[in-house]
Amino acid sequence: MAQSRTVLPKLTSSALRSFVARGPAQPCAHARLLSHSARAPSARTQERRFLSTSAPAAAAAAASRRALSEGSLFSQGPSGPECVIHPVLLRKACTCPRCVDPSDKQLNYSSADIPLDIAIDSWEQDRAGNYSIKWKNDLPGCHDHVSTFSADQIRSWGAVDVPKRVSPSTPKFLWDKDSFPMEASTFPYQDFVGSAQGRARVVHQLWRTGLVFITDVPTDEKAVEHLAAQLGPLYNSFYGLTWNVRSIPGAKNVAYTHRFLGFHMDLLYMHEPPQYQLLHCLQNTCTGGESQFADTFKVLDRMAGSAEGRRHLQTLQQIPQRYGYFNDGHHYTRNRTTVTSSPFAQPSENADHPETLSHVDRVYWSPPFEYPVPSDLEHDIEANTAARHVFSDLLNSEQAIVETRLTPGTCTIFHNLRVVHARRAFDVNSGKRWLKGAYVSGQDFNSSFESLRHLMPN
Repeated sequence: MAQSRTVLPKLTSSALRSFVARGPAQPCAHARLLSHSARAPSARTQERRFLSTSAPAAAAAAASRRALSEGSLFSQGPSGPECVIHPVLLRKACTCPRCVDPSDKQLNYSSADIPLDIAIDSWEQDRAGNYSIKWKNDLPGCHDHVSTFSADQIRSWGAVDVPKRVSPSTPKFLWDKDSFPMEASTFPYQDFVGSAQGRARVVHQLWRTGLVFITDVPTDEKAVEHLAAQLGPLYNSFYGLTWNVRSIPGAKNVAYTHRFLGFHMDLLYMHEPPQYQLLHCLQNTCTGGESQFADTFKVLDRMAGSAEGRRHLQTLQQIPQRYGYFNDGHHYTRNRTTVTSSPFAQPSENADHPETLSHVDRVYWSPPFEYPVPSDLEHDIEANTAARHVFSDLLNSEQAIVETRLTPGTCTIFHNLRVVHARRAFDVNSGKRWLKGAYVSGQDFNSSFESLRHLMPN
């Protein structure tokens, strides 16, 4: 049964009486304050100040962000201290038990009900830099409400427009055939599933290299589900939560054949492809069928080493490729540039050209699933083809490829939007080859990363 909660009512006299009668009677607890208090500017003045869409708005926003990053809510204006953040946003940021349920951490009111004319009535600051705010024209039933904001909390708002991602302070390690750290990227099954510390080591290495191997995994069909659950909920697709990789007659996917399968990434025709893929080996007695992996980020780093390579890299960032899947009653299509960038830096430990690689976010590469209809008529096809030739040649060079033969009880986990994977052809008459696969989304992996961060190696 869902827990009941106190919800801020609509603005009616009966609702107000009811809320005051049953709601929390005390304001948020806050630290002892200095004897410094100032009346806030009027709501009309604040409205003019914060709703401006004139040319200086961007500069004002930057100044506000700087003040917040220094732990300050107010700056000195012509007529006294002025709040650097809109009062509606500041009111919404209150996390006291009256506003945010202590158990489920969700708002006890709708932000759409915050009055447009809400204003700061007065404010005080203690010696630690924490603020206490009293409001004018607050939400219904909150006439005695006081919001408190710590200096650390305010400083975090200075970067509020930057997307929350796995920490850029965790560098990536770029690799090729000679530099891939196989020993450091291989973990026993019990270490992974047996403790949070062991799981943290695997997650940390998976973020760094994009490729790890788990050994001694039980060879049953459900094991891959248990492995994936250590990283997050299983990603569901039309293939199901898990799927078999083995040769079958009349296959609807080249992966379900015995043929050679070149370097690719999975499900690029989906709106949000899975970021992590697991392949658990249950049987592998066939001749052939070796697995191959390559780090696309390392290939891009090599391209960035020449002026011509940088031009090709720019083309890969600008011209989209269409991917599609139209088979067995399924119809999916998506346009994607080969390389996408990020607005914030993601450092690497060993990039030769970090100024280029630091902003690479994802790579999309899946030639078997390119849409075969000539729909892209407006872009420079020759430039795009030339860039893809260079990228493909480097990706498929002997120097780039890490090859291994998966044995029963081994599961590989890799970043599906960084590491490409391939498979050599195998002889179905020489034995059996059976892998069990699963996916995990990037957002779910990032959540696991954050929860385990305190246990990770420095």
